[in-house]
Amino acid sequence: IMKLNTEVRDVKVTTRKGFYLAFQDVGACIALVSVRVFYKTCPLTVRNLATFPDTVTGADTSSLVEVRGSCVNQSEEREEPKMYCGADGEWLVPIGGCLCKPGYEEKSGTCKACSAGFYKAKASDAECSKCPLHSHSLRDGANVCDCHTGFFRGDADPPSMACTQPPSAPQQLISVVNETSVVLEWAPPRRLGGRSDTSYSLECLICQSGSHAPADGRAAPRNRTVSQPQLQHGGVGMQSDQGIVGPEVQLGRGVLQSWPGSDISSQLCLPCGSDVLFSPDQTGLQTTRVVVSKLRAHTHYTFTVHSRNGVSQVSGAGASQSASVSVTTNQAAPSPVSTIQVTDVTRHSLSLSWQQPERPNGVILEYEVKFYEKDQRERSYRIMRTFLRSVDVTSLNPLTVYVFHVRARTAAGYGDYSTPFEFSTNSDPFPLIGEGVNSAFLLLSISAVGILLLISAAVFIISRRRSKYSKTKQDSEEEKHLNPGVKIYVDPFTYEDPDQAIHEFAKEIDVSSIHIEKVIGIGEFGEVCSGRLRMQGKREIYVAI
Repeated sequence: IMKLNTEVRDVKVTTRKGFYLAFQDVGACIALVSVRVFYKTCPLTVRNLATFPDTVTGADTSSLVEVRGSCVNQSEEREEPKMYCGADGEWLVPIGGCLCKPGYEEKSGTCKACSAGFYKAKASDAECSKCPLHSHSLRDGANVCDCHTGFFRGDADPPSMACTQPPSAPQQLISVVNETSVVLEWAPPRRLGGRSDTSYSLECLICQSGSHAPADGRAAPRNRTVSQPQLQHGGVGMQSDQGIVGPEVQLGRGVLQSWPGSDISSQLCLPCGSDVLFSPDQTGLQTTRVVVSKLRAHTHYTFTVHSRNGVSQVSGAGASQSASVSVTTNQAAPSPVSTIQVTDVTRHSLSLSWQQPERPNGVILEYEVKFYEKDQRERSYRIMRTFLRSVDVTSLNPLTVYVFHVRARTAAGYGDYSTPFEFSTNSDPFPLIGEGVNSAFLLLSISAVGILLLISAAVFIISRRRSKYSKTKQDSEEEKHLNPGVKIYVDPFTYEDPDQAIHEFAKEIDVSSIHIEKVIGIGEFGEVCSGRLRMQGKREIYVAI
């Protein structure tokens, strides 16, 4: 057996032209059996769903070659995939990688499509998930499962959430009428649709008798509660505790609603308007009780309670998730009188008038006027009643302030008194203005007197100034004539135009003739300086400037 000695040498190649291998025999007793020339590579591999090709190692034993990988089919980069090829042909330091796209999962280093009945919503290293409740996927590679018929997914619902339904109609809707307010209460829907975000909103219609209303004026049934969901057809049939009510026919923004008991009875229903108050609110309700106030007396109303949740809008559900009740409000006392005016006043009497209450709530039967002297503070008062909206109050004390209250009465009783209004008796034919009263005649009279006073004052001041101006001018001319060497002070404010006084008694001095030396005083309107004045042909003098 021949023993072979093997030696491995690394050769660094620096140029593309190649290199020569030479062997020199220095006298040793050996024979060269074979020579093998080879190079090392890092083999093709897949790491973190990224493919790295065959790569030749570096020239040095310590060199690392950076290699960028490419994502396998149906995957996308999470972070740029990179590895380093070592000098010994081994892959080192994997960085980054890829993720399977939505609808695909990783299996044996590749991305496989999700099977039917499974889905994957986003790129991740997770496996495919089974479709949520009430949903399905009929094809491979689904990124979301479709809802079953009659089930829906809201816009804000994630793909992992089960498909749900709109709620059914509210149950046991009842109403309690208290004059011009109604308390509505109901129970939650029997079916919540698999959700916990059910809310309620109210719709209010005010109904008036139509052209075909019965002659006996039959009213709608009170506290009529819908126990079956309304069905959306050409009209709406409503099952109530009073029997079948319907159909309703849409008329523009109103509803022509038929009432039971007559085949021709109908009422035109329109939205209630913004005057009606809902407490706590009209929409977005989480509670099942609402108080509706500021309704009209002796008026038919229809209230509809809608139940909604997160899929009501996408499902297109409307009247089928609502319950309605029709009520008739009672007779209510009138609202307070808002304004009282005095139309005539003497030393012993006052004539008052007022407007009808804003909400009479029926036929006004009479008005009650309560009044007393302001100093008495209701310790002693008198009451007058009238069918008119005016009254003459007599037997009053002269030059005395009286406080008046007015209230109206209907068949339901008296309303509240108005706010207090104060008026005074005197010998002046013009009335005193009271709280809350705006007398146009009084204001015009006061304005006219004020204007006359202003005009008179202006005429007096102008005439007085002209008189002073004439007298001052005459006196100054006399002074000049009698005392030519005396300097006279002229008050410019006695002139109608102060500029006229300045031009008449003063003259301009050239600024080059004045030399200012220092400030000797500061006043409210400027500074006083000392300086020297040198006029042409005259000696220099000290002056105040």
